[in-house]
Amino acid sequence: MDQAQYFKQKVTPFDLGIEWFIKGANIGMVYGLCFLADVERKAGAGALELFKDRVMFVGKNTWQTGCVLGTWWFFMKSSEVLIGKQHWGNYSVAGVVTMLIWQKSLEIPKHKLLFSVPISAALCGGLGLIILGNS
Repeated sequence: MDQAQYFKQKVTPFDLGIEWFIKGANIGMVYGLCFLADVERKAGAGALELFKDRVMFVGKNTWQTGCVLGTWWFFMKSSEVLIGKQHWGNYSVAGVVTMLIWQKSLEIPKHKLLFSVPISAALCGGLGLIILGNS
C-alpha cells in the first residue's frame, strides 16, 4: 500500500488532529520565541514580571497555534471521510468551522465575522488547491 492510500484509508480525523496540534504547537512556540520583543515591560514591573509575561506570551502562542491547526486538520479529514474524497472544499469548510470555533480566542470581533468568513473560506480553499495540486 503506497503512502497516499495509507493516508486515505488508515489515518483517522483524530490522528490528524493530534499530529497537527503537535506541529502547530511547535510552530506557535517558535513564533512566540521570535517575537518576544513584542512583550512590553509594564511600568514599575521588575525582571521577574517581564519574564512571566514572556513565558505567558510563548505559552499562549503555542497553545493557540496548536489548537487552531489541530482543529482545522481534524475537520478537514472529517469532511473528507464524509464525502469520500479529497477536495479543496474540505479545506475551505474546515477553515470556516475552525475560525468560528476559535473566533473569541483569536480576537475576531463578532461584527467582523460577516467579512471574515468568506476570507477564511477563500484562503483555506486556496491552500487546499495548492496542497492537492502538489500531491
